[in-house]
Amino acid sequence: MFIFNIAFIVAAAATMKLTTTDIAVVKQLLFTDYLPHQEVAERYGVSRRTVRKWSRKYKVFGRPYAPRSVVQGRPKLLTDAQIEVNCIRRRRATAMLTAAVESVVIP
Repeated sequence: MFIFNIAFIVAAAATMKLTTTDIAVVKQLLFTDYLPHQEVAERYGVSRRTVRKWSRKYKVFGRPYAPRSVVQGRPKLLTDAQIEVNCIRRRRATAMLTAAVESVVIP
């Protein structure tokens, strides 16, 4: 006889990833059957907030998560001047480290 801790079951459900079948079922529940977010959340052991996020992302991307090609946040682009400054700093740091290592006398 197994006795499961409710907190463990809820935590496990919250950390599990949705399978392709789950994604299709959640999509149907939200947009075809028009179930409230609360009911979908109870079925999958997640919060209503999570279901709202899935719902919004379904409307935008057609799935409950953003595709990998969509990069969010500030682009990681440097100007030529910033690249040059970084190169100079690296060269200076390397030169200082080399000089420090060469000045060490090993008895």
